[in-house]
Amino acid sequence: ANFPQNMRHCGISRQSLIAALRQWESAWGVVRAEAKGPGFSYSTVQYWDRFYSKKAKSRGGEPQEWYVELKNSDIAGVLGHISTIPKRALHVGCGFSMLGANLAMESADWHVDNVDASDVVIEEMRKRALELLTDEQLQRCTWKHWDLAADPELEAGAGYDVVLDKGFFCASLFGGTAHAADCLWACVSALRPGGVLIQVGIVLEDMKRRT
Repeated sequence: ANFPQNMRHCGISRQSLIAALRQWESAWGVVRAEAKGPGFSYSTVQYWDRFYSKKAKSRGGEPQEWYVELKNSDIAGVLGHISTIPKRALHVGCGFSMLGANLAMESADWHVDNVDASDVVIEEMRKRALELLTDEQLQRCTWKHWDLAADPELEAGAGYDVVLDKGFFCASLFGGTAHAADCLWACVSALRPGGVLIQVGIVLEDMKRRT
């Protein structure tokens, strides 16, 4: 297979990711059953377009952070160990998060691409960025449409120092093992050799004990 260099180095393939994720199938089956209603749609673009359209109207310009904020988490500590200049980050499933913007505002060393499958939230965040960031910061912090599950090879070999994920992978698991594997494959294949994938989400070991 024509895998990106860092994936060949690690010996990882999409098939190996699917095999690894299958151990959590029963645990996520419980979660999907408990979620009911909208939970079955958490992995679909249509659900998030509706979700973000509603939030944009009800919350105005207020950001929304899943799980943790940059300043109140261990993420900043991990990012502090990245020594390359410039530092390149990919924030997947960015939604209304200000994580990427905060990185760009805190240090001129950071170049951040924020991506999401929802065109609705990308357009909204681009508008907000024009009000919050300087022209120089806007050069280093972008918002782009990318459906990782539909096109997992889009950023393969892009060479990011870090891929940031707060809740995106958790939502992708509602689409099943193959769907989640495509999303995870997209994340790891976008990294440079030695790059770091930071994921914040539900602790799967806790869920596994429930099954």
